Amino acid sequence: MSLQAVKAVEIGSGIAAAASPGSAVHDEIGYDSPRILLRSLAHVNNAGGIEGGVSNGEKSVCGAI
Repeated sequence: MSLQAVKAVEIGSGIAAAASPGSAVHDEIGYDSPRILLRSLAHVNNAGGIEGGVSNGEKSVCGAI
């Protein structure tokens, strides 16, 4: 099976991230207190909810172009 109309599939900021440096699209991880992990200090989801092929608990964002 194939979809001839789909030229690219993106997860998170995908296509836009390809032209940006890694420092601009990195989802920073930090700590609120010694034991409470924050997924993102800037509250962005450039990874699209998937890190290393595993869901990180944030909303999954996928698109097709």
